[in-house]
Amino acid sequence: MRLPATTTSCTVGDDAPCTAMCPTAYCHNFGQLPTPVCTQSCTVGSTDQCPTGWTCNNMGRCRPPG
Repeated sequence: MRLPATTTSCTVGDDAPCTAMCPTAYCHNFGQLPTPVCTQSCTVGSTDQCPTGWTCNNMGRCRPPG
């Protein structure tokens, strides 16, 4: 199961909004975004585990565009 392609804001330490959409999702703060968003783990270099348009970064997290 994957997160939706749209970003969902959240509060680091409170994964409830993320896990409601995807059981393995969690809240993370990406430096390029103004607020933390829901993400999930992925295999580095793979995009099939991430939402459409997102990439799997070198830390093994699905990274939203932007």
